[in-house]
Amino acid sequence: DDKIIKKMYETNKTLEDITNQYINTYKADMKALNILDNTIEPKATENLEIMKDMISNLISKDIAYKTSDSVYFDTSKDNSYGSLSHKASD
Repeated sequence: DDKIIKKMYETNKTLEDITNQYINTYKADMKALNILDNTIEPKATENLEIMKDMISNLISKDIAYKTSDSVYFDTSKDNSYGSLSHKASD
């Protein structure tokens, strides 16, 4: 997010202009790799309320915690955290 905000100030373009540029580049890369289009493409900027609700829910369940500048997922609460990378702690 910070990179996009910085790019907005540097280029004097809108959030939509910047994000669409990245989306179009991504789609062109996927097409060049012969990868099928996604069936669903949610945009973070169009789902902020849903994300805020999800974060609040994680905090209320003591699965995430706030710091002075952010909210973090508490990995110690997930027994299978790291399993995809085969680095799960025992």
